[in-house]
Amino acid sequence: MDNNNLKEKEETLVEIKNLETLEDLFKNENITFFERIKYFFTDTYELITDKYFSIILGIKNLWKYRKVIFSDRPYDGYYIYALLKVKLKYILKYFEDDTRAFISEDNEHIKETISNCIRDLEIITNYDNSVYEYKYEEVEKAKERLFNNLKDNIDNWWD
Repeated sequence: MDNNNLKEKEETLVEIKNLETLEDLFKNENITFFERIKYFFTDTYELITDKYFSIILGIKNLWKYRKVIFSDRPYDGYYIYALLKVKLKYILKYFEDDTRAFISEDNEHIKETISNCIRDLEIITNYDNSVYEYKYEEVEKAKERLFNNLKDNIDNWWD
């Protein structure tokens, strides 16, 4: 294949990738019929597999969070902390998995921060109103640490 022909194919691929809708794909005169069909089926296949895996992941997540979801009540703030604690435990489990594709150099710092957040959530969710005076300050400090940790670190966990 000569350089001109290769360059034309590359330009065609760039044109196809820059199209916004299927209508644009079929209106473009520079794209051959077979390229249109190939692009259409590739795009459709990706859309179907993305939806399929999203549904499967959603079902798995419902199963993982079932205990927290079924015990949730709209009148108590405790359940927000309980849900956050479960979420952070799953995130920690993800970061402890050494078989994942990408392991950040900050992996240990991330695991430590998440563990600290979980520890603070344990303090918050195990709060007993009968010893109100003694634990109130400890719970408030745990909330402050928790939200500061989340505010400062949560966006960096997936960079």
